Parts: sequence; structure tokens; C-alpha cells
Amino acid sequence: MNRYAFMELISGYSFYLVNQIVEAESQPPFPAQGGPMDYWMDITANPEVHVGLIYRYSGSAPGFFEPVYADYLAIAVARKKQRFLIAAEWLTYNPLQYRVELGAATPAEVTQWQAYKQYIVDLTEINNQPGYPTALNWPVAPF
Repeated sequence: MNRYAFMELISGYSFYLVNQIVEAESQPPFPAQGGPMDYWMDITANPEVHVGLIYRYSGSAPGFFEPVYADYLAIAVARKKQRFLIAAEWLTYNPLQYRVELGAATPAEVTQWQAYKQYIVDLTEINNQPGYPTALNWPVAPF
């Protein structure tokens, strides 16, 4: 049995975050939420690796490290940006705002539009959480 770590590239920064660890006979399937630069790394020979570590290709000695404040901040900023992009893309294909503005929305669509707007507001206020950026409670997308 091998150990694999799912390595999430923190977009815009030069490190990966260990997002998940699984034991499997061979490399696990790529998760649906994975980005184009994410990958599975075989960590069988490295038993101290755990979720939450970062991996840097720094100099001649790449390796796993405990994140510091700046790393947590980079992770929070990248994840916030990612959530905004996903929300904007969803809205492109679900133009609820136009239905609401035209008076053509059903009550359920009006409720969904309000939930979407609340989600965006909650994302913008993530920086105000007491644990920011090390301990965050991300809002759940209503789509």
C-alpha cells in the first residue's frame, strides 16, 4: 500500500498545499475540484507528511514545511479569488439577476438570487473573521 498526497497549487504563489492524503495501491484518480497544476505525489517514504503542510521547490532542497503566517495569508487570498471566479462563472450561465430585474423570476429564483448575493457578501467579509487567515469558516456556495 502506498501513501499519496494531493498537492494543491496555491495560485499566484510558489508552493503547494497538502490538501488530502490517501492510501492506495496505485495513484488515485484526480479529484473533480482539482486545478490544472495540482497533482498526486507518492509520499510512501515520507510518513511525517500530513494535511496542511506546504511543499516548496526552493533552491536545491525542495521539501515539506509547516506554513507560516504569510503562507496562510496566501492560501486565504488564493481560495477567496478562486471562489469569486467560480461564482462569476456560475452566474454567466445562470442569469438570475436578469430574470429578477425583468420581473420574470419565480419566487424560488428570487430566493436563489438573494442567496447568491449573500454568498458574495460573505466572501468579501472573510477577512473580518477572528481566525483570519489561519482558521477560516468559508461560506457555502448556494449553487
